Amino acid sequence: MALENPIDMEAFEHAVYDWFSESIDTQVIWTHQSAPRPPYPYGTLNIITGPTKYSQMWNREEDFDVTRDAGEEIRAQIGVPCYFDVSCQVFVKASEGRYPQVNALNTITRACARLGLESVLGVLKTAGVSVIRVEGPSNPGQLINDAFVSRAVATVVFGTILSLEEYLGYFATADLKSTTLGIDEKIEL
Repeated sequence: MALENPIDMEAFEHAVYDWFSESIDTQVIWTHQSAPRPPYPYGTLNIITGPTKYSQMWNREEDFDVTRDAGEEIRAQIGVPCYFDVSCQVFVKASEGRYPQVNALNTITRACARLGLESVLGVLKTAGVSVIRVEGPSNPGQLINDAFVSRAVATVVFGTILSLEEYLGYFATADLKSTTLGIDEKIEL
């Protein structure tokens, strides 16, 4: 039996990646990739925490359908809201980083602002992703290979749902027998 994943991580990562790469209009990589960093300018994404559940209590729901296969008449679903903290960074080479319209801070600010657009939120919603909050941006800059690089960072907290389901059977009849209690009955459920 194949185990079900509680989150479609591929859909989650694609939705976040698409928003960020379209927003900064340059190449973006996930930091867990083994590929070398691309030429400037570029962006990086990194899931730094999550999925973190908002509660230890799972929402539980069941439904019953006799038209399902025998042993799968009951569908039991569990779910709980959760969130991911995603670090979003932009790197711009020093010579271009001094121009406000193309420096890293401006670029990441544009990306964060786009999270308020209905068109962006609609695409994220289709993938089952919501925006909880944006932390930052900050503009730490960075010295890389003896050269200053314009770098800006924001952490975006994205929400989604952890959910699983399983199918169970049921007993259609039960035979109750007890000589002590004087019971000998068949019950139809």
